[in-house]
Amino acid sequence: MFESFDARWIFGAFFLAVAIFAFYTYYHKTVLGRLVRAILNSGAESPETAKTFAELDLVPTPAYERALLGSGSLSHIVSFVGTVPKKARILGQSNQQATETLCVLALYVSPERRRKAQSIYSAEQSIAAPIAVTAAALVLTVVLVLLFPQISALFS
Repeated sequence: MFESFDARWIFGAFFLAVAIFAFYTYYHKTVLGRLVRAILNSGAESPETAKTFAELDLVPTPAYERALLGSGSLSHIVSFVGTVPKKARILGQSNQQATETLCVLALYVSPERRRKAQSIYSAEQSIAAPIAVTAAALVLTVVLVLLFPQISALFS
């Protein structure tokens, strides 16, 4: 069974996992982080000071919809004032209708969640670390793939 197994697939899977993690981190810092930073910088900390997408100078997108509604990644940080919209895509609405649904929401980050939001999405946090980890994983993968025949020969 293991005669045809090539352990280099494990190294490739390792690199792929690291690359996916780096992309996920980049996505959160840039795409979703833009919304959170705009809310934090606007001073929206309560339902009374909540801001709409228009007031934040942002265009609501399907990415924001997925992150804000239901159990999305921003739903635990960003709160909103207004009627909770249902997932527009599940109901068969178009992207335009989904955008209009989000436009009526006023968003804020409560003081209790502010520290968590700043630690995850602050501009000071650099995206260089995930990129460096991905590059290091690529180098490690290449080295292990090239050396694996010699390593496996030691154990046979």
